[in-house]
Amino acid sequence: APDGYTLMVYSPGFVVNKFVHKSLPYDTEKDFAPVTNLVSSGGLFLAVNPSIPANTMQEFIAYARKPEANLAYSTPGVGNNWHLATEVFRKFENLDMVHVPYKGGGPAVAALVAGEVQAMLASPAPLLPHYKNKRVKVLAYSGDKRNAAAPEVPTMKEAGVDYYYDGGWFGMFAPAKTPNEIVE
Repeated sequence: APDGYTLMVYSPGFVVNKFVHKSLPYDTEKDFAPVTNLVSSGGLFLAVNPSIPANTMQEFIAYARKPEANLAYSTPGVGNNWHLATEVFRKFENLDMVHVPYKGGGPAVAALVAGEVQAMLASPAPLLPHYKNKRVKVLAYSGDKRNAAAPEVPTMKEAGVDYYYDGGWFGMFAPAKTPNEIVE
């Protein structure tokens, strides 16, 4: 019932889903009322497995462009923010990397740490412990300024990539037909 007691928090995948899935049990625009943006995540880390012979973004791009590189990247699934951000990066940099979707961010990061995949763009929180323990290398941050938790990591722009992707947002939605005074 659209009474204000049932709310949903979702990432940009919510608005992208209709473009990546053949059918959905809901209509993004007709079945929900936007309430507010809760979080702008600020950016994503580009991380690689330590086995990759690259310590900078430019070294990684050069390595990834080699036909023998055979790189794969992990995400928490198809159409989510990490996936779309990596596809943007892959397309802009003309990289041939295979997408390996996992069932969630934790398994996607674990795959990078284990060497099942070689790269990923991900939110700082799940990567930072592995970066601090040198189980992954973080080459750049996609935010418009350096991440306070890893100030030694350059932004994408500082690393020679002319664009950045801010990492998205998390918004709150109510069911359609929730009274305006409740949405407000």
